Amino acid sequence: MDIVAYLAGFFDGEGCVYADDHQRTRLELAVTQMDPNPLFLFQKRYGGRIDKASKQDSGRPLWQWRGCSGINASRALAEMLPYLTVK
Repeated sequence: MDIVAYLAGFFDGEGCVYADDHQRTRLELAVTQMDPNPLFLFQKRYGGRIDKASKQDSGRPLWQWRGCSGINASRALAEMLPYLTVK
């Protein structure tokens, strides 16, 4: 399995791209899921951290990979770009 293609498909469906402009423009990637296991693949490949996010209405916890920012986010997006169809 091509891990980059898998991550790109996952990111295409579940991920977010943020442009933070508080102090300076910064690109950041994030993916939120109930099951943290796929998020560990993002962390292993692109760095970042995994945090417990707010709970769903069902009471189940959500997990979020707050991925790389800046140059690392640009590198991750460039690597996934050939496989992205929505983002």
